[in-house]
Parts: sequence; C-alpha cells; structure tokens
Amino acid sequence: MAYLNDLMEWEYKWEYTYEECHNETMIDYCQIKLGQQNIPCKKSYMRIPVIDSKGDPNCCYIIDSLVGQPNAEEDLYPNTFIIELDINTQVEEYVMSSVPVMIQVKVHDRRAMVNPFSDGYSLEGGMQYNAYVSMVKVLVFTGLLKCRVFEKGLYINIKNTKR
Repeated sequence: MAYLNDLMEWEYKWEYTYEECHNETMIDYCQIKLGQQNIPCKKSYMRIPVIDSKGDPNCCYIIDSLVGQPNAEEDLYPNTFIIELDINTQVEEYVMSSVPVMIQVKVHDRRAMVNPFSDGYSLEGGMQYNAYVSMVKVLVFTGLLKCRVFEKGLYINIKNTKR
C-alpha cells in the first residue's frame, strides 16, 4: 500500500481510511482450482481494519472467510488446490516512484482474522507468486484400528500400528 502520509502532514483517521482505502474491486479475478475443476471464489469478501507496519490505520480483505460464522460447514480442500488471484494494485495512487507498488498477504485459517502487516508477506506489483500451504497436526491416538480424520483441510489416514 502506498504510504500517503509520508507525503502529507496529517495523521490518518479510521473514517478517512475507510473512505479512501481500496475496495473489493481491487480483486480483479479470483478462482479456486481443484484438479480439472475451476470454481469462482465467493464474492463475499470481508473488509477488516488493521494497523500497518507504520502504526497507521489500513484495510484488509479476507477471501472465502468463515469469520463470524461459527456453525458454518467448512469446505475441505486437498493441499494441491490453487487459489488464483489477479489483484489491481491501483498504481495511479502511487505518486512517488521511490515507493514500491506492493501488497501485504497472509494465508491463514478461514475462521481467523489476522494482520498481514505483522506476520504476512510483502508482494511486489507486476509479479506472479506461488504460495504453498502444508499443514500437519499430530493427533492423539484414538484406540481405533483405522480411522479417518479431517483436520484443517487435510485428509489424514491414521492406522493402528500397535499389535
């Protein structure tokens, strides 16, 4: 995001930030790819307030979120699925060539709200990035001979090796 307050002598206010920050139109294209199947992302992007790395108010968009939906059924995806995004960084807002055109990104649990400025990744405009998610969680032995457990989107097959 461009640091406009670097150029001006005022501090951002939340009301001003909400009026001026990018809206969901910055997401030009969003599609989930599961093998040969292409599924458009749900357009229910959620805008949340965050504090950027300079301590100023900013906005973040969550894609395919389950925040605020504790009873919602979670779609389970194999770890080979792809989310393809084209993001319009709106370079016309960057008035100084020394300020890089960048966005902050964080891949996280669909039920969590996070701040990509605190532990996310900086992505430069005009580039293509691939992010790979791999999550493994050791589960306590259940005593079953064979059980199938779905945990955080991964299919885990647990076999009893005790004899």
